[in-house]
Amino acid sequence: MLMNRGGIFPTLVPFAGARVVVVLRDLGEMLEVALPVRPNDTTGRVL
Repeated sequence: MLMNRGGIFPTLVPFAGARVVVVLRDLGEMLEVALPVRPNDTTGRVL
């Protein structure tokens, strides 16, 4: 599910709940998202 400037993705770690990330750019078939990890300003891409 894609929300306004953010998305909800399933968590792949042992605790329950969805992880919400901020969508920085729509790259067509992919989204560039801000990752909640160090170092700050780390980004990733989601299909």
